[in-house]
Amino acid sequence: MAGEWNSADKHANVTLSESDIRATCTTTSNGFAVRTIAAANIAASIGKYAEFEIVSLGDYAMVGLAIGSAPLNIMHAEPDTDVCLHYSAGDYYPPASSFGSSWTTGDVIMFAFRNGKVYVGKNGTWFNSANFVAETGFMKSGLTGTWYLAASFYTASIRVHATSGSFAYSPPSGFQAFVSTSGGTLTKTLLDDSLS
Repeated sequence: MAGEWNSADKHANVTLSESDIRATCTTTSNGFAVRTIAAANIAASIGKYAEFEIVSLGDYAMVGLAIGSAPLNIMHAEPDTDVCLHYSAGDYYPPASSFGSSWTTGDVIMFAFRNGKVYVGKNGTWFNSANFVAETGFMKSGLTGTWYLAASFYTASIRVHATSGSFAYSPPSGFQAFVSTSGGTLTKTLLDDSLS
């Protein structure tokens, strides 16, 4: 379905389970990363939404967005043109500035982006009083290009939810699932009823 973590785009210290929805790392140093199979245009006018479910958090974890070339061993240290991550201590990375509140085991971290602006929230409440109509309260702005959902962590386990049937909370008005589950346009053929 393409909304899951990518088994071909993860650090060797990250293991995947639950049909690649859950990523786990049990090391005690560094920040090993994983990206999703799907990517999206962060500057598009159609908003995208996804959630990260924190299954367990023993120590450091960051979730958010990254470009495809951001390294899988030191992702959090990349410039802000390559990654846009929210740290479990309640910071935006980079450049390690306070944004929102901390999170831990059992929390759901919400990400939404549109027009190059990234919004973050926790458990149904958006940080910084985000206003999606006025486009204020965002964590980062001015981003362009194709970005993946990403996590950079150790001693943590995180599920990614990128499709509409998997969300704990509703996307903001005007936003849709990061990955569409629609099969395209359905068509039908009408048969002449005089065939009998």
